[in-house]
Amino acid sequence: MPLVTRREAIVDIFADRLRQIRIANGYTTDAGSAVYLGEIPTLNDPNDPNVSLAILPGDEEPASHQMEHVFFTWAIEIGAVVKIDATDAWRLVEHLIADIKQAVETVDRKLNGNLPDRISRGPVRQLPREAGSTTTGAAVTYLVPYPEPWGQPRIEA
Repeated sequence: MPLVTRREAIVDIFADRLRQIRIANGYTTDAGSAVYLGEIPTLNDPNDPNVSLAILPGDEEPASHQMEHVFFTWAIEIGAVVKIDATDAWRLVEHLIADIKQAVETVDRKLNGNLPDRISRGPVRQLPREAGSTTTGAAVTYLVPYPEPWGQPRIEA
């Protein structure tokens, strides 16, 4: 089996859940068709969708050390990104926030059993908007607790 980092496995689970965001699956948008990792998309091409999602891994904070394990809390933001010229852009952002919560906040808060403890929700914040930017949006923060054995950041996929 291939090896992946624990962080990579966590992000992959978030991405899988977000890709389910489709109107056909009971959501209010089809944002799951445009999921970006590590960056906020510009959506400045006329062919770009009006809505997209961005997985924005943040800082991890060591919470504790226990023998040869380090326990972290990792902040991962999920950005709801909307073209500023979309009809009712603000309302679309609100619908995306709800879709994100519905997709991520399932009964399985331990991310397919990959975590010893449950994820929790942090703040929702407005995404920064640079002058001339073609998008607006907000981000929902999730706090992900995970352990890592000292010097062993990889697991079998």
